[in-house]
Amino acid sequence: MLWIKVHCQGHKDVLIAACYRPDVSDKVTSVELRESLTELSTNRKRAFGIIVGGDFNYPGWNWEDNIIKPGTQYVGLHQEFGDILDDFGLTQHVTEPTRIKNTLDLVATNMPEQVNNSRVIPGISDHAIAYLELSVKPIKKTQPTRKVFLYNKADWTEMKKFLIPRLERLELAYNPSPDDLWTNIKLLIQEATDTYIPKRKTKKKDSCPWIDKELHGIMKKRDKLLQRCKIGRTSCRERV
Repeated sequence: MLWIKVHCQGHKDVLIAACYRPDVSDKVTSVELRESLTELSTNRKRAFGIIVGGDFNYPGWNWEDNIIKPGTQYVGLHQEFGDILDDFGLTQHVTEPTRIKNTLDLVATNMPEQVNNSRVIPGISDHAIAYLELSVKPIKKTQPTRKVFLYNKADWTEMKKFLIPRLERLELAYNPSPDDLWTNIKLLIQEATDTYIPKRKTKKKDSCPWIDKELHGIMKKRDKLLQRCKIGRTSCRERV
């Protein structure tokens, strides 16, 4: 089970959980879900929205009539899930089958009045996708523009010619304190950096905190392969 928090504009925070219950006889998932919801309700002081979604494997539920089908196996486990929804004020919104004739993939919220649309759409596996639209808008963080030095284009030779005599004169000119000496050295290095190292400003863009250094490297490799494919006028699959 995975939880994330989404900050929204003009709305309380929304907590979203992705769950997977591997088997119709599984008892662990419902216990963990109840524990998670209990902890959230107990420890958070502010109001918050909840969305819980995933493949729950409760084929015995008829969500159109909100009843358990006759002849359902593991009726107690089905009832336990219904009790969890009731105890924490959650409404389950998926009523169409998501696998064959069963509604296994569910989405429940504690803000049903803000659900604009709920339907099932084709998926990429043997399960359909439970699709939900809500009238909340997340806050998008944007990276501000910043100055980036292009060290690979720096004129290191001229920079040394600029720094070495000035640093020597600085040391011989007087007997400064360590703090004064460091301040003057820092100012000289800043001046040399601004003069001999080219720089550019980055563009504003949406922040993507999930893109780490490793993923960024993979994306660059992908872009290079795509460019090579375009130049070679051949299929990317052949080139890769």
